[in-house]
Amino acid sequence: MRWAGQPRYSGELSRSGVIDASAAIAGLSPDGTHRDGEAIVDRALASGRHAPAIWPFEVENILALKARRALITAEEYARALRAIRDCRATIDHQDIFASVAAARPFGAAHNLTIYDAVYLELAHRLRLPLATLDKRLASAAAREGVALVMAP
Repeated sequence: MRWAGQPRYSGELSRSGVIDASAAIAGLSPDGTHRDGEAIVDRALASGRHAPAIWPFEVENILALKARRALITAEEYARALRAIRDCRATIDHQDIFASVAAARPFGAAHNLTIYDAVYLELAHRLRLPLATLDKRLASAAAREGVALVMAP
């Protein structure tokens, strides 16, 4: 998927990379958030993705909100949580305060939330592509020279 004015995405998610909550939720949430969601998350998690320590919390929070709003059923919520647990994403175990400190300049430079800046910092530090559906984060990643890799 490309948005007008956004950089071109390179390659497929067959190699290692960083996945953010928006890309994970697109595939885990059956509420029609993204029509290619399943393909995105399958590719994003198939070969071992990396994610910051906040990733499981962000994904859980989004799913919980969708369940509370009756956008997904309790069964779909439980299935999505199992998928996150079983996805084998490599969680970055850098000290959380060090992660926040390292991400802060990215957030300031690109007007990102600290949550989004942590994903960008991890991709930048590991020199890996970033899977995201967030327009602002994708634009910041492109400006930082971080490759953006999404399902076609």
